[in-house]
Amino acid sequence: MSSVASAVGARTETAGTVVVTDADAAAGGVAAASDWPGVLRMLQRLHREEEGSRMLSAEFLVRESLPLERVLLIAVGNDRVRDRVRTSLDAVGLRTRVAVYPPWFQPTAPAEE
Repeated sequence: MSSVASAVGARTETAGTVVVTDADAAAGGVAAASDWPGVLRMLQRLHREEEGSRMLSAEFLVRESLPLERVLLIAVGNDRVRDRVRTSLDAVGLRTRVAVYPPWFQPTAPAEE
């Protein structure tokens, strides 16, 4: 998790630097915005709809890379993964917050045979 300002920095002029979708981008058929005015409109719309409940399925994607120093929170699905992530962060001297929050992780559907 990061703030929009931290993730984007001064890179708002170029369309495609960030993309906001209203659901899982991998699912296809989702609404998306990639120019800065459109990104802001979609974020505002997602926040207003049903008291922000759509924000739970929305995605904010950053093109190429996001420096780890700009990440405010890393959410993981369980304690074992949290401990591994903390160890990795400690190894490179970063103090990013790591939290276990299983609801953010959706089970994958079994493959059809």
